[in-house]
Amino acid sequence: MEPVFADFSITPAQLSNAVVAHHRCGIAPSHLALGAGGHIRLDFTVGEGRRSPRPSSG
Repeated sequence: MEPVFADFSITPAQLSNAVVAHHRCGIAPSHLALGAGGHIRLDFTVGEGRRSPRPSSG
């Protein structure tokens, strides 16, 4: 399995095994600034059978 990371502290951002989507977001030199209703989504893949169990809700 490949490592997953997103480093937004450098330009261009460095990604490994990940795809980033954003909406209403400003990328500053040291941080991400989300506007009202903004979001960041980081999608990545894991090997088959390598999922963490979901926490129980209750």
